[in-house]
Amino acid sequence: MADDDLVPRWASLGPHGMRAAAEATQFVAAPLLAGAAIATIGVAGADGPQFRWPGPAMLALTTAAVFLLAGIQLALRARRYLYSRADTQEWEGELEEGETPQRVYQQSSDMQVWRHWYATSARAYEIGVSLLGLGILGLLAPPDHASMGHAICRWTAVGVVGLAVVMQAVSAVRFNRMDRRRSPLRR
Repeated sequence: MADDDLVPRWASLGPHGMRAAAEATQFVAAPLLAGAAIATIGVAGADGPQFRWPGPAMLALTTAAVFLLAGIQLALRARRYLYSRADTQEWEGELEEGETPQRVYQQSSDMQVWRHWYATSARAYEIGVSLLGLGILGLLAPPDHASMGHAICRWTAVGVVGLAVVMQAVSAVRFNRMDRRRSPLRR
């Protein structure tokens, strides 16, 4: 074993774009989607008779909002553990020659914690998005008193959103499996 193998290394932030994707989904998209879910719950509650399944839709939307908000909270917990070598050097200065590389070990350990909490927040986000789609399905289904033309349009919309929900769920499961095999989230 060479001496280079014993030298601690700074942990990588992961695949290119992972940090930006994490921040975009958890700190931009999730709050907007949670707000939309909460606002739509109010609409469904106020105009229940205009919808075929307002109760199940409100349940799905409420659960979606909870998962999306949980994803935000988990991402906030994770974020404090995400920093790079450059961040550490800015905060504490350059690592001196011969200095104990405690910072390197700490950053590597913290990166593992970040990966765990990020993966958990990403799962909460994916579940929230799927539940949001289910809630929208419940609101799009036409009420019994809808005209034939109106019902056809709404059932078509249900089909389109239903397909999108299935694609979202399948994509999330496949990406999660692929990510577990390939990415540093499992390291």
